[in-house]
Amino acid sequence: MTGGMFLNLMGVQNLAIAFRHIQSGLGAGPDEVSWIITSFLIAEVVMLAMSGWLLRVLSIRWMFTMCAGGFTVGSVLCALAWDINSAVAFRAVQGLFGGGIMPCVFSVMFTHYRPEARDRVSMLVGLFATAASALGPILGGFIAESLSWRWIFLSNVPFGIVVTLLGASLGRYDSPETGLWKRADLPGIVLAILVLGPGLVVLEEGRRADWFASDLITSLTAVSAIALLLFLARELTCKDPVVDLSVFKTRNFALGSAVVFCWGVVLFAPGYLLPVFLARVRLLDSIVIGQMVFVLGVGQFLSGFITLALFRIWPRRIVALIGILMMGTGTLMQGFMFAGPGFWDVFPAQTVRGLAAQLTFLPILNLALGYLGPDRIKNASGLFNLIMRLGAAVGIGAMNSILEARIQHHYTHLSDVARNSAAVAHDWLRMLYRGLEPTVSDSFAAVRGTASYIYLVAEREAMVLAFNESMLGLGAAMLLLAPSVLFLKSIAGIQPTRRRGAGSGVRGP
Repeated sequence: MTGGMFLNLMGVQNLAIAFRHIQSGLGAGPDEVSWIITSFLIAEVVMLAMSGWLLRVLSIRWMFTMCAGGFTVGSVLCALAWDINSAVAFRAVQGLFGGGIMPCVFSVMFTHYRPEARDRVSMLVGLFATAASALGPILGGFIAESLSWRWIFLSNVPFGIVVTLLGASLGRYDSPETGLWKRADLPGIVLAILVLGPGLVVLEEGRRADWFASDLITSLTAVSAIALLLFLARELTCKDPVVDLSVFKTRNFALGSAVVFCWGVVLFAPGYLLPVFLARVRLLDSIVIGQMVFVLGVGQFLSGFITLALFRIWPRRIVALIGILMMGTGTLMQGFMFAGPGFWDVFPAQTVRGLAAQLTFLPILNLALGYLGPDRIKNASGLFNLIMRLGAAVGIGAMNSILEARIQHHYTHLSDVARNSAAVAHDWLRMLYRGLEPTVSDSFAAVRGTASYIYLVAEREAMVLAFNESMLGLGAAMLLLAPSVLFLKSIAGIQPTRRRGAGSGVRGP
């Protein structure tokens, strides 16, 4: 199951590096190719919303088998895509089935391992997850440059088949709940899709469509908002809801979910924007970018061991506090980029952010789910993963929109500065023109080359300023979030509690 989770996470990490190859291979524009990731995330969060109910209907064994098999088939389809529309559709298939894998892993972790063993198991799961972050960019860049972007998907297939067969033969953890399928909350399922799908489309397309100046964006926003109100009303009153919202009555789960949402924003949005920054500012190829962001994954891998050691010394909420402070500090450090960053310029911030990842996630995961009884873990694990992935999706969509808006703002500002400093600009342009004139055929070509160079310089510097602003804002927000983890119930050993009126669970110390 952890191997299946690794493949699913690799499906996001290794593809971001190969955007340039996919764009040229499918003849797509920059705005269109971003839908390769967006469609995956939308489908993934839809599955996460239903995963708790599906785990009860199908059992862990057959839920995992269905999802691992579907992810493998989706990988084959993605490799066979003939244009951008087919690629987006097949990525949605891959994301839909991939989204159910991690709730299966968490359900097993919190229902079939004793509390004293759970720290070690969660660390091992975290190591596989972070290994995907470390290896994904490197493997994605290498495969795209050496073979073809299609092999990024095809490389999943043999491992996906093995994981699917092993899950079907070994995953006998529980049995399906009888009769639940007949009481399916179909209105809740439809409303969940109408909340998440249009909402994420608004985040992705809003900037390009000038937000509410577009009738489509306005309509989708209205659909998502109305569906959200109806969804909440339905799930709070339904006898067998597709999403049991009552888990939010537990303080640790509610606060832990809020923290992991913010963690998803601050971990994934900079992780998406940094390769974009390096490609647009430095014009680096996929392999070099993969090597530069590899440090983040290595730091995440090592942070699992550090987290387990700190669990033996301090309460989990203190470990989470340290992780959040480090994540905020590392993101702030990434907010001082310039136009020519090299590996060692990126290294310090990436290292701090990587080491902070599991220091934050693992204690929050244990504190959020550790107080819940086994009968509520399936639903809660799906919700927790949904909120984390929503943080990633919202963070990537929102920060991408903010970045482009700030680039335009700074480009306009730089133009105004140059216009107001006409004498200095004139002397600089004259020197640039004289430098270009001997290398081109005529004066018109020199003028055109000068104008093109000025445009590239202004766009590059505007990108640097916008990227730095985005990182500083995210880092400051993470530091402000840090004190909130002190309100979590700190426990020395994670043990499930007895839900009032239920017969399962053991009250923690």
